[in-house]
Formats: sequence, structure tokens, C-alpha cells
Amino acid sequence: MFVVKNRHFDRQELAKWMKLTLVKGVGPKRIQQLFSHFETIDELFSAQAEKLLRTGVMTSDMIKSLEQLKGASDEKFAETIDFCYSNKIGIVTLVESSYPKRLLEVGAPPCTLFFWGDTSLLDAPKTFAIVGAREANDAAKTFAYDSAKTLSEAGFVIVSGGAKGIDTKAHEGALDAKGKTIAVMGTGFSNPRGQNFIFAAEQDNLRAFGRPSVLLQRKPEFRHSHPGQDCPHPEKANILPCDRHGHCPEYRSAGFDCRI
Repeated sequence: MFVVKNRHFDRQELAKWMKLTLVKGVGPKRIQQLFSHFETIDELFSAQAEKLLRTGVMTSDMIKSLEQLKGASDEKFAETIDFCYSNKIGIVTLVESSYPKRLLEVGAPPCTLFFWGDTSLLDAPKTFAIVGAREANDAAKTFAYDSAKTLSEAGFVIVSGGAKGIDTKAHEGALDAKGKTIAVMGTGFSNPRGQNFIFAAEQDNLRAFGRPSVLLQRKPEFRHSHPGQDCPHPEKANILPCDRHGHCPEYRSAGFDCRI
């Protein structure tokens, strides 16, 4: 079983980490295995190809890809890190002790999380996920709003996405009950025009930013370079609909899903 050690990455280490997560075929499980062989990201990056191969974790193609990324400029990675820090957006990696404990229980926990707000909510004991279609009908929106409001009044933290439709109504219901929400972002914290994405289609005042909430995403800003480009929904499926025991039902973007 993978054990998270008490480590925290600085800017240079984060740049290396981001490069590692871009190696094709190297996902969370392989990364966890790698860090059972190497104490630090610096040790991993300085390891010779033969040593990496002997771990049995990486293939020759993966090692080749890593070598290419090692030689790549740190500029874009540094820009992402600086953008996050200057906007009080936190970055936590899968192998750091500050990574949310419940997310470690899912089959493929995100390698990197970018967050803004009250991060203690990520380990809240009572959470309820409400997700659904952007173009939902009025009945579904009302149900999402009322459900979120009632659950918030009962002490649940509401988890949803950042799009219009069901996601927005879920956040609205929770916030109107003076509750707390977690918004999982699919397109980063800002869109290419520099405007906040969350609820932009339905809420001009962006009131979620002024309440006790946390915004969460798993992709760095530089990964979204084209207007309107979204992360594929499966990319956020293992964050969004997790229940209070860390179990995640299948994400259905076209419907309305409400689970404890």
C-alpha cells in the first residue's frame, strides 16, 4: 500500500513534477510506485535510465519521454506556478502529505490538484455530489436547487462542477442556505479571455467567490490554450461525484446524478 510521506514541493520541484505527469502512460498508480523507489522528485529525475527500468514501473518508451521532458524549458511550468501563487491558488501533488486523504481511496486519484479557498472542505465528513446537464429542464434545476439547499441545512458540503445548468443550481441552493460548496473546474480557474468560468453563464455576481467555498481543478492553466477548450469529462469524474466514503459512481454528463 502506498504511504504518503511528509513532503512539500518547492517551485523547482513542482516544475519537475508537472513534467513527470506529462509522460504518456505514467498515471497515479505508476507514480505512487515510483515514489516507493525514490524519496524525492530530484532523486527520481537524476536516476539513470537503467535504474528507472529496473524498478519495473516504467517502460523504455516512458523513460525516453521523461528524458525529453527533462530537457524541455521550465518556462511554461514556471508561468503556471507563478500564476497560481500570485492568485492564491494552491498546488498539491499526489505524494505530498497535504493531499486530501479521501481522494487517495479512489482507484485513480488525480496526480495534481489546484485549489482556491477553504481546503479543509476536501476532507469534510459529510459531502453530497450533485451533477448534471448544462441544458437541464426547469424541473431538474428546481430539484437540484432544493436538494442542495436542504442538504446544506443538514450540514452537508455540496460538491458539483462549475458549469451552467444543474451545477450552478446545486451551488446556488447550498449558498442560499449559507452552506459550503466544492466546485470542480473543468476548464481551469480562468478562461482564455481572463474571465472567471464558474457560473459565468448564469451568475454575473459570481457570489460563490465570496462564500466559504473551495474551487478545485486537476489541470494546470497552460493546458487550456484554446478558447472554449474543456477537459474531457472523464478527467474529472474521479473527483466530482465521490461519496462520503470516497466511492465514486460513474459520471454522467448528460443526465442528473445525485448520490450520497
